[in-house]
Amino acid sequence: DLGAYNPSFNLYIDPDLIFSTYTGSTADNWGFTATYDSENNAYLGGIVEDFGFPVSLGAIQEDYAGGNWDIGLIKLDGTGQNRLYATYIGGKSCEMPHSLIVNSKNELLILGTTGSDDFPTNNAYQSAFAGGDPIIYDNTIEFENGVDIFVAKLAADGSEILSSTFLGGSKNDGINFSWETN
Repeated sequence: DLGAYNPSFNLYIDPDLIFSTYTGSTADNWGFTATYDSENNAYLGGIVEDFGFPVSLGAIQEDYAGGNWDIGLIKLDGTGQNRLYATYIGGKSCEMPHSLIVNSKNELLILGTTGSDDFPTNNAYQSAFAGGDPIIYDNTIEFENGVDIFVAKLAADGSEILSSTFLGGSKNDGINFSWETN
């Protein structure tokens, strides 16, 4: 039973599924954010625990950096059948991506939080990690030295970090979570 609708317009009951796929990671990984570009490529961002994420040959960061979680990024073509690139991004603590945006040059911008003082920076506005109070997010992701916001921009082909910076003061930044740590 459809009820009242205007028959002069197309009626869509279910959206089309363009593609659905697994990442191929042998390590635990959780999806956090996704976006697309003007060529219908898909960008997937999440967190990965340990080695086993299917990075591309020559990736920005081929190895898991440590801590409990690094960011895992994958760019897929519009069919979801071809991986255009995949990489880790992170330092010796934990990272989380919160938003992915693609600009008019198909460069990926990543906005997130990091607890790593060795998070990769390049052409940085703020090159030093400021940190904050220790916090355990969702009883799983431990930031021993607090968190800063980071913003990073990747080349369109995923070959390099064009720019990356910390943004933060002496307290936790970029995390809206008040769970008390033990």
